[in-house]
Amino acid sequence: MASYGSRPFQEQLDFFRSKVSLPTRTWRDIEGASHARAFVVAGAMRDDLVADLRQAVDKAIEHGTTLAEFRRDFADIVKTRGWTGWTGSGTAAGEAWRTRTIYQTNLRSSYHAGRYKQMKAVAQSRPYWRYRHSGNAANPRERHLAWNGMVLRHDDPWWSFHYPPNDFGCGCFVESVSQRELEAMGKTGPDPAPTAPDNTDAVGEGFRHNIGEAAWGRPVSERAWAAANERRWESMARDDWRSLGLPDALPVDRVNVPTGRQISGRENLIAAVKDAIGGVDERVYTVATGSFNYPLLINAETLGSHLGQDRSRFIPLISEVLNNPAEVWATFERSRESGRVALRVRILKAVQTGRDRGVMAVMEAVGGQLVGWTFLTTDPKRLNAKRQGKILYQRP
Repeated sequence: MASYGSRPFQEQLDFFRSKVSLPTRTWRDIEGASHARAFVVAGAMRDDLVADLRQAVDKAIEHGTTLAEFRRDFADIVKTRGWTGWTGSGTAAGEAWRTRTIYQTNLRSSYHAGRYKQMKAVAQSRPYWRYRHSGNAANPRERHLAWNGMVLRHDDPWWSFHYPPNDFGCGCFVESVSQRELEAMGKTGPDPAPTAPDNTDAVGEGFRHNIGEAAWGRPVSERAWAAANERRWESMARDDWRSLGLPDALPVDRVNVPTGRQISGRENLIAAVKDAIGGVDERVYTVATGSFNYPLLINAETLGSHLGQDRSRFIPLISEVLNNPAEVWATFERSRESGRVALRVRILKAVQTGRDRGVMAVMEAVGGQLVGWTFLTTDPKRLNAKRQGKILYQRP
């Protein structure tokens, strides 16, 4: 079955469909746990191409498309979209390897992310996890094979770096075990971990993380979440404006959108946002990023309910920022408490209005929905702290 070892299940579909599609030039453009939040195919840089490839993978997960069927879908997409020069193209062996890699990696990672959530949900009654080698590999990885049958607690830190899949083509999996089942194996308790948790010598590059942990997070008490402030997220970015050779300040656009007066009261703020986005309760903007577009939903009630009075006068600038951004960045961040990974898209613009000396705007989205905005009336270079990660768009 295409869902790798089981019929497709809701957690598997939820994991895959929660991803944000991104353009990438190589498979190293994003690393490790970032894949829990992004759908990418190395070398696919156009919105329509990535969307078609994603649809083919979604079909394979939900409907059990075989590898042979996926290869036919892939060939049709490549021909229709005119995609040439991709890694593996030009030879039968290369194309077979590339399609198998895309197919297996996405199906197996989604399967294991979904199983992680399922097994965590029953961890109280089935607190142990057993590592299993698939047994189907013609050339098994010796160290993966050596872990076959090992039983650890579900919360052993070893799983944070060795939860399958552990490399390209890895068919290993994990199954939950109850206390009774553990005793039936002749064990009185869990086995010792075979290595230190962060010893990843037997794990392939790009797989040294727990895909389920990155997707859903480790269980964290409500008190811990409440005690955590905005610093609980740490950036996973490798690049920023400086390393990419970008100017040290955004260009300042002169616009004819006057900033309004300060507004107080939740209902008044909601009404102002509704007016700014075209008189509707919510609107989906398409943030153009060259050949790749990012849909962004703004709900008037949600945004209006979280706006402070000091920022209310910038409401008229919403459409200006989203329709004509200076830069768009994608940044992966990891929660220090749970290990969950989030992909944040930041839309940046600096404007000059008739009244203000300059306004620097940062609009932030997660999962295609606006979750925050900041307007600064100071030096444009203050935006540089937000200019990190993968740049999706820079206005010519």
